[in-house]
Amino acid sequence: MFEIEVQASLLLLIHILAFVQGLVYLHPRSSVARLAPEYITYGEILQTTRAYLRHVSICKAEWLAGSSEYHTTLSKPLDDPSPFYDSKLDEVRCWTQPSFGVHLWQLPLFSTTYSDKHGKYAVFAAALLNGRVIPELSQLQGSLVAAPATCMRSDTSGIPRVNNLIQELKVCTCMNYVLTFS
Repeated sequence: MFEIEVQASLLLLIHILAFVQGLVYLHPRSSVARLAPEYITYGEILQTTRAYLRHVSICKAEWLAGSSEYHTTLSKPLDDPSPFYDSKLDEVRCWTQPSFGVHLWQLPLFSTTYSDKHGKYAVFAAALLNGRVIPELSQLQGSLVAAPATCMRSDTSGIPRVNNLIQELKVCTCMNYVLTFS
């Protein structure tokens, strides 16, 4: 994302911006220039003999993927790492590979809401049986015929117990939606 150029004994960070063709520079006296950050945001470009960025702040890659949906392209949900239940958000999430800007820079993996209709119920069923949704259910794992992760495997979709659990979760979710919003 940046190169270091030695010119007149100064190290200048050259940033190729996501939405600007050509090179722009951080001013050599900028406190951010000495830190060599991986990602930055800026307020404006000042054109002198060179194009300099002004009002520069360091930012994290996940901020770009999470707050700039218009400029971010997310891949399809990844199989590895697999989707997961997030108890803090109370939702099934998955990992995607985001690309940012017109140059499609790859950002670190980003978690987002899992939209696969059948898959999210299977992930939730596994989390429920593991005790991640209701911790007390973890005590019942010794009584299960198969490991909770069995719910997430595609080759088990024909097993009646797995299908019944997932179907019941779908019905409960639909009933809860009707009760909540009617």
